[in-house]
Amino acid sequence: MKTSAIALILVLVLALGAIAQDAPELVTPTYGQHCVPATGTRFAWLPKARYHNWELQVADNPWLAHPLVQVQVMTTHYRFAGTLPAWTHLYWRVFYINDEGQWYYSCLGHFWTAPVIHRPEFLDEEVHQATHCPCWTKRPVDTLRRARLWRGAGGGR
Repeated sequence: MKTSAIALILVLVLALGAIAQDAPELVTPTYGQHCVPATGTRFAWLPKARYHNWELQVADNPWLAHPLVQVQVMTTHYRFAGTLPAWTHLYWRVFYINDEGQWYYSCLGHFWTAPVIHRPEFLDEEVHQATHCPCWTKRPVDTLRRARLWRGAGGGR
């Protein structure tokens, strides 16, 4: 009895390892990425097997219940033509079904969307041009500090 239980566990571990090897790998948005544009968001992934029918799901919850985006595509990338909710923590994954009916899910990715860009009136032109990330905070002090830190790290002109 004990030997059969160990054998069953070993088979399950090997099967899960095989599934993980075939699972697609998320590329963009990267895991935990901030300031992802809410409009025209681009999703991309790497296939681990040669399949052409993919389903992309994006939701505001890690269970992907009631997805904001659920689309089937035949490529390993997709640009969402609409606008995702701004200032929002979103989750995404892709999957395919092989010829034997097995489902292969990617790991769950997550990212934060940026607001729709409206230039804050408190920023002067120099600071505005120094920041390429459209992720403005709602507080001017944080935005100016972020812009200076970014510029000091080699960004800007």
